Amino acid sequence: MLEHGKIRPSARLSRARSTILRLDRAIATGEEWLGMFLLAMLFILLVAQVLFRFLVATSIFWIEEVARLGLIWIVLIGVGFGVARSAHIVVTNLTERLPDRWTRSMEQAGLVLMLVVGVVLAVASGELMQALSGVKASSSGLSRSFYFLPGAIGFALVAFHSAVRLIMGSSPAHRQSQIKEPAV
Repeated sequence: MLEHGKIRPSARLSRARSTILRLDRAIATGEEWLGMFLLAMLFILLVAQVLFRFLVATSIFWIEEVARLGLIWIVLIGVGFGVARSAHIVVTNLTERLPDRWTRSMEQAGLVLMLVVGVVLAVASGELMQALSGVKASSSGLSRSFYFLPGAIGFALVAFHSAVRLIMGSSPAHRQSQIKEPAV
């Protein structure tokens, strides 16, 4: 702290950095909980569907559509979560043979690519949502635009987490070293 309550620029930057990292962790935790909830919901719905088919000899007409939508949500929210945890699939054949400086540059290029693709696909999903806003699904009556909402959210999360990794300097390789490989 400087005199008269003024904060040093480095302290302000450090505070902003910790706020962004806390926000990143909070969003990733929300993604994780949403994924667990959706997986549990999907399991319950599909078990109910099987029980109804075998015990009552009928099926609930909307369960398959809701289960399909739940699977779409799990996958597309999971993509953002994978970027947040640096748990996405990485091919390291080339980067393991390069000097560290080149490896870091390639990781940064990958993050930039994920950021750009995330923004483009989030915007495209939003446009599809607008285009399909008046069309209803056949069995559930949900708007077809709801099928593209997880894409808009998931790819926006990819862009957000990639931007945080780029700005904060947390690279996938740094985080991968913290993940333990299973024993073979």
